[in-house]
Amino acid sequence: MKTRFFLGMIFISGLFFSCSDMEQIEIPEGKNLKAATTVTSSGVTVQWAQEQQNIDGFGVCQGHADDLYAHHKRSEIMNRLYGEQGLRLNILRGELSPFFSPAENVYDFGFDRDIDIPYSDPLFGVLDKGSDSNYNELYIRAQHWVLREAKQMHNVEKVIFSAWSPPAYMKTNGSTVQGSLNLSQYKNYANYITRFVKEFQNNGYPIYAVSPANEPEYAAEWTSCTWIPGSMTLAPFIVNDLSPAFRSEGLSTKIIFGENAQWGPILGFIFGSSNFVADVLNFNPALADCNTIAAGHGYKDPVTGQKTSIIPFSKAMDMNIPVWLTETSSIDGPHTDMANALDWAADFHRYLSDASASALIYWLGAVPGDNDEGLIFMNMSDRESYTLTKRYEAFGNFSRYIESDSRRVTIDRGNGLPTDFHISSYKKGNGMVIVMVNKTDENVLTPLNVNGVQGVTSLRRVLTDADNTWAETTVTPENGQYILDIPAKSVVTFVGSVQ
Repeated sequence: MKTRFFLGMIFISGLFFSCSDMEQIEIPEGKNLKAATTVTSSGVTVQWAQEQQNIDGFGVCQGHADDLYAHHKRSEIMNRLYGEQGLRLNILRGELSPFFSPAENVYDFGFDRDIDIPYSDPLFGVLDKGSDSNYNELYIRAQHWVLREAKQMHNVEKVIFSAWSPPAYMKTNGSTVQGSLNLSQYKNYANYITRFVKEFQNNGYPIYAVSPANEPEYAAEWTSCTWIPGSMTLAPFIVNDLSPAFRSEGLSTKIIFGENAQWGPILGFIFGSSNFVADVLNFNPALADCNTIAAGHGYKDPVTGQKTSIIPFSKAMDMNIPVWLTETSSIDGPHTDMANALDWAADFHRYLSDASASALIYWLGAVPGDNDEGLIFMNMSDRESYTLTKRYEAFGNFSRYIESDSRRVTIDRGNGLPTDFHISSYKKGNGMVIVMVNKTDENVLTPLNVNGVQGVTSLRRVLTDADNTWAETTVTPENGQYILDIPAKSVVTFVGSVQ
């Protein structure tokens, strides 16, 4: 039986609430009354006309695709990421590999490979042997398979690539690990990237954006290259070499810059994508005319072990340069629980709302399951099974329902919502999406208001919590008022339309 809240004082679980601004709030069937319930009177208000950033989409990196390529359920896993029944991602990030040019004037972009080799092929045995001369071959075929699957099977809208390192012969140390790009090789590197983009485009894979420098401040012990200071190295390379090379070939491919390992500054002032982007734009304002995307990564401060601040890239935004989160994950775990999902959902919210990011890209879609680097854990001992994390499901509450080319719009919290409760709203045409992340132990009931429209014509609720994954129910208005129901410890997406 349904229970109603009337005007005045109402008793639930030993707590009293006032609902002075509405006649009644109905508790939906199945509501967990064992948890405390917060009922707000003013409600949340979508400000339909107050538009914020454009949403370019959601994605994962799967450039490191050898394990996925070797897994026997690889097509099923790709469907979990990009398919209609999965995350419905629209961005795929790959690696612009130095393997594509092993020596000067030698290019091999891998399009002549047979990527439909049987699982019994000895090449897949490289995964079990560690370092092997055939690993590069497996790596190239794997990335081509993922690209084909994404474009041909799922019509992925945006394919982007990042370069961890230029080819070894172009670098100061002759290695794909650490070192930097020789000044004498700037134009050659620009021509190499241009040739890469054209080669993929001519083979039916247009590239939306490319980054010449992944984590440019970090001399990692794996494939890497430093560009320090960025205002004197990376920015002039883009302005003087790469952008002109693209223009001369008529390429519309965007150029990503930034991609430092931390979003905000380390210890409050050292490096970080926000400082790096501001620095290169201050010294090289011509970047704004180079068809660019400012990007950052979302890893913890290596000094404190804490998350850095998720702040807007104000300089880029002032110059109308879109801002993307192109990589984030954790090396903790493995975690598959709802608590972990809620932490990540709150971060996804902050990147979209606090930092005004236009795209969110998780580090890896699928990975062997030892930590939190992926959304999906693959069992590589049998290469048959895999696990969907709750983090994967929480990401879906954003990626499945916020369409590409939506606009984030302002939403006012009203009064009475718990502190650790996060809300954001989006529109496309007459479609409306509201995502709510409730990290608290309280159920929340709050009215919905939408300013600037005649009214809400339909609304459904999509619930992810410990027991549900994208569970949909129709929301029915009571006396013309929609009441939003957000259970404790949940991520809820409301999808509707207005007139």
